[in-house]
Amino acid sequence: MTEVLGGYLVVQTLKRLGVEAIFGMPGFQLMSVYDGLCQIEGCPRHVLIHDEKCGAFMAYGYAKTSRKAGICDATVGPGATNLVSGIAEAFYASTPLVAMTSDVHMEYEGRSPNQECDQVSIFRPIVKRSLTVRLPERIIELTRRAFELSLGGRPGPVHLNLPENINYAPIDFDWRPQLEGLAPLEYPLTRPRPEARLVEQAVEMLRQARRPVCIAGGGVHLSGAAEELTCLAETLGIPVATSLSGKGAIPEDHPFCLSLCGRFDRYANRFIQQADLILAVGTKLGELVTSRWSILPPGAPIIHLDLDPGEPGRNHPARLALVGDARSGLADLLDAWGAAPRPYSQRQEIMAAIAKARQEWQRSVRHLTHSSELPANPAAVIRAIQEFLPPGGLLVVDGGLATHWAGLFFEVTYPGRGFLPNRGQAAIGCGFPAALGAKLARPERTVVALVGDGGFCQGISELETAYREDLPVIVVVCNNSCLGYVKSLQHTVFDRRYKSADFTPLRFDRLARDFNCRGVRLESLAQLGDELREAQDSGQATVIDVLTLPDPGRMLPQADARAARC
Repeated sequence: MTEVLGGYLVVQTLKRLGVEAIFGMPGFQLMSVYDGLCQIEGCPRHVLIHDEKCGAFMAYGYAKTSRKAGICDATVGPGATNLVSGIAEAFYASTPLVAMTSDVHMEYEGRSPNQECDQVSIFRPIVKRSLTVRLPERIIELTRRAFELSLGGRPGPVHLNLPENINYAPIDFDWRPQLEGLAPLEYPLTRPRPEARLVEQAVEMLRQARRPVCIAGGGVHLSGAAEELTCLAETLGIPVATSLSGKGAIPEDHPFCLSLCGRFDRYANRFIQQADLILAVGTKLGELVTSRWSILPPGAPIIHLDLDPGEPGRNHPARLALVGDARSGLADLLDAWGAAPRPYSQRQEIMAAIAKARQEWQRSVRHLTHSSELPANPAAVIRAIQEFLPPGGLLVVDGGLATHWAGLFFEVTYPGRGFLPNRGQAAIGCGFPAALGAKLARPERTVVALVGDGGFCQGISELETAYREDLPVIVVVCNNSCLGYVKSLQHTVFDRRYKSADFTPLRFDRLARDFNCRGVRLESLAQLGDELREAQDSGQATVIDVLTLPDPGRMLPQADARAARC
């Protein structure tokens, strides 16, 4: 048998598990893994990145759009610690991800080997498990286990730690039988169903309710349950509000859709406050979706459907906990309800109230969405993106005001994930690399990243990655030479202070061209639609630089000054 090293077994296992792409940067301790990538036919594609944080964000975007675990790699010490922001994002956004790091030779632990740090302890609070391979015989087993843990139950990141001596260990045993039976893994690995008697109780509560409202979160997308949720809304005559992560769980032009609720509310909050029953599906009912728990009516019972048994009742008391997969649980609720929909008169009353609220809101913001001035109002920028994106297109938004504005003004008009925010930690700098990961996972989709200039600067070097890897993402940069969200909060809370929020104006179109990508700066907002279409036709990564207002947050129609002060 030809001698192989430990890193070779890692790659063989990744191949059998169906891994298509790895985002990372080489280092000495992981070099045998990279050597395996050179040797093995049909092995995963490796995407070299310029910053490990961006690699983790790419893996995050890949996982969100592929139903597979994203995977990133980093060398020991500074490479591993650079992953922390991306891993934390995945952990708090329930995103399957495997972070593969090298570590020092185990014989040298504690003797000040180069770059040693306790990375296992650093990752422990933000991963489901940290697995260190200590014997070559367990490489295949623990690599497989990392993916099973990441994709099993409530998904999340898992840390796979590979010490130097394991990666370079000569393999002198027959490892092939361990690969037998391995097959590609996708989320969910299983679809547990809520208890049947509790489903019957939930249906009876829903039948008795006169003003029920559903709040749907990102768990609906994780489960692939958007069609079931839409069917439930139509059959039960129940209006649906969503969190930012759940946006698109029901098409936002649907007559039963209330769009976003909580901090990013259009009109959903008042429907929730008047409800006599809340059906929560795949949502934590956390701070943003409930405006710091202020909009949930105190007398209304809550039915909470979630895969994680620890979630119902954690942030708000639940009358009934349905523990199970969102798609299976919604299907069971529909089956138990039966064929007869809610009375026509009630359905018509609900739809009329939603339609009226929607029309009033659209009138109230028309001066923002239809503005043609430069510097631009972000609402008008988002309207142009909305009109451009073809069916099945994906808008990836960065943290900060990009998320706030896009959450309010962009609409997903088909059931499914057409909008990807980073709501685990809401880190700026995530949007662009996440869009690259999403594009690699779904190359047939048109992917637009909406970013602020502050966030884009954190990962602008990945434009070279986009060019080299042929990932034609369209990046729309809201360029106002400041940290817009911070500046808006400073103005809201203190009315006058703008300390450390402004920076030097930059020409992102020129920077894009320096990275061999297309770069355009708008001379008028009317150009944006044409430039988006040209970018799509070009087949190249393109940066569209749009001068925007320096403090657009002050003009948000639902600016929550009270919450900002808290």
